[in-house]
Amino acid sequence: MTEVAKLHGVLIGADGKKVDESQVVTIFFDPRCPFCHSLFRTISGKIPVKWVPIPVLAGTDAGISSSAFILSAKGEAEASRAIETAFSYVGEGSVAHTPDDTQKWLAGINPTEQQKKDLQESVSAFVAIHKAPGSDPTFGVPSVLVPMADGSVTMHDGYNPGDEDKIIADYRRGR
Repeated sequence: MTEVAKLHGVLIGADGKKVDESQVVTIFFDPRCPFCHSLFRTISGKIPVKWVPIPVLAGTDAGISSSAFILSAKGEAEASRAIETAFSYVGEGSVAHTPDDTQKWLAGINPTEQQKKDLQESVSAFVAIHKAPGSDPTFGVPSVLVPMADGSVTMHDGYNPGDEDKIIADYRRGR
């Protein structure tokens, strides 16, 4: 988790408190994933989560731009709004904006080379975690890592309604 804590993401749910990022839940997500959006809505504010955007779904340019938009957020409130904004423009099945609105929004985002490098590091870490011995080789987003008190990590892949309760319980048990 120490290495995962170095990845670029946005921290939400720490309520302005300084936290050890290696001790918070880390969620790898794609801003275009409806399951990621559902998890975001159900778990936000309940426990501290570092949201690490990764453009892994089809349409890489939109994924990179929307992820860079999220990484540009400063502070928890802005990060939360940035994630919701990204989901509203590029989330699968999103009807909040027309395709023209979405294209205009995406065109206004100019990911820096550093942001592109940061996103690539996050994608590489995501893949490496899932290729580790004992991991499920079939993986997707959201992918949730919960640090436990003994140094181990509990991993949840995908999302179904009610999974947030298991994640929160694992987090509390790990404290």
